Amino acid sequence: MKILRGWMGRASLVGLGASLTYGGLYFAGYAPLWFGPERSHWSRDGWSEAACEEISSFEKDENCYKYRPKASTRNFLEIHSSTEFRRIRKVLYFNSSRKELIALVYFGADCEGPPRHVHGGCSAAVIDGILGVCAHESTFLPCLTANLTINYRRKIPLGSTVKIVCRLASFEGRKVKIDFKVVHLEDEESVYIQGSSLFVATLNVLSIKNKAKK
Repeated sequence: MKILRGWMGRASLVGLGASLTYGGLYFAGYAPLWFGPERSHWSRDGWSEAACEEISSFEKDENCYKYRPKASTRNFLEIHSSTEFRRIRKVLYFNSSRKELIALVYFGADCEGPPRHVHGGCSAAVIDGILGVCAHESTFLPCLTANLTINYRRKIPLGSTVKIVCRLASFEGRKVKIDFKVVHLEDEESVYIQGSSLFVATLNVLSIKNKAKK
């Protein structure tokens, strides 16, 4: 029994050491974030049985007809194959003293929504991801989006490189608010999109410390 406990203790130490090493490498930027192996149904071929039953009920309904997307070779939601030059490229820089993150984002041809312009859902997804980075770097906590408010001011032309400026607006308890704007690369007065997002920190250790300072 003592031998078994000894091995279990050593295994726990090894596991702890591996976790700390991986965590250090991840935060230093040398290891990817990995959530475990993929499940088979994440990339299934065809619809699930429940989805097939639902589709069948729609097909039998005389008042329903199947919507067929209009022909488009570049629509963001209809692209099935692409290249890195036709998608999104981005680079992010975080200013720790101002709690501000600035990103340069290029939207390629396969990001199209309205003709010759970027799809609003595409830009929203990019914004959400970048705001999440800003929330994490500002609080050192994993954060999840609770609310995202977007105000579209102007359409972004395809092939554009825009600047996304986001900064920490408030951090109270577990609530992290980030304000942002998407502007023309060479003219920050020319605003494409602006808004704010509320994140919820999944750990509140630093939040408690934050409250204690007040």
